Amino acid sequence: MSQTKAQLIGVSDDTTTNSSFYPVLVNSDGVGPKTSTTKLDFNPSTGTLSSTTFTGAVVGDVTGNISGSSGSCTGNAATATLATNATNATTATNATTATNATNVTVAAESTDTTCFPLFATSATGNQAPKSSTNLTFDASAGRLSATFLNSLSDEKLKKDISTIDNAVDKVMQLRGVDYTWKQSEEKSKGVIAQELQKVLPELVSESDDRLSVNYNGIIGVLIEAIKEQQKQIDELKGN
Repeated sequence: MSQTKAQLIGVSDDTTTNSSFYPVLVNSDGVGPKTSTTKLDFNPSTGTLSSTTFTGAVVGDVTGNISGSSGSCTGNAATATLATNATNATTATNATTATNATNVTVAAESTDTTCFPLFATSATGNQAPKSSTNLTFDASAGRLSATFLNSLSDEKLKKDISTIDNAVDKVMQLRGVDYTWKQSEEKSKGVIAQELQKVLPELVSESDDRLSVNYNGIIGVLIEAIKEQQKQIDELKGN
């Protein structure tokens, strides 16, 4: 089989699978596709993107995942390194002349410092994969960088809303720590997922035997803790 580079890929919308998916990456020279299975993964059922480090003005959880291929394909598009054209085929897994490929073979990546996650402009159909210099992934350090990272927080998407109570008590059980990432040797600050799980278990998720933390959820607790403390201060001033 002879392929050059993918032009279109077939994608489908998945919001229910409770498993780790791996965003497909290319480096600045267009080499790929590759994945980083230990440093960047996405769970469609929770909309949670997990990475060792996020760089930039982080204002929420990261979401999104895409994989695929396309192009002039002869042979099996599911195991091709680069499927270039995959449309005139009955199935995307076995195509001589194709326009859209459903599956591509990817390789784990842990050394490239600048990779570009691939995206599509629609959740379904045959889409051309796209990337942006405004969103990059450092596979060697596990760092996803973007100008802003927003998470959905619309009231219309939520139910059972209530104000967090006993916030000060919850904060007093938490511990902020300095630490060094084992793989990259980079120093950082934060919390330990196992410790947070004992106090605020809803902010901790597990994937591939690793725990990740929803740091945005901690912000809500801190807001109410400050308000509780201010109320105590005001009462003391009044006395």
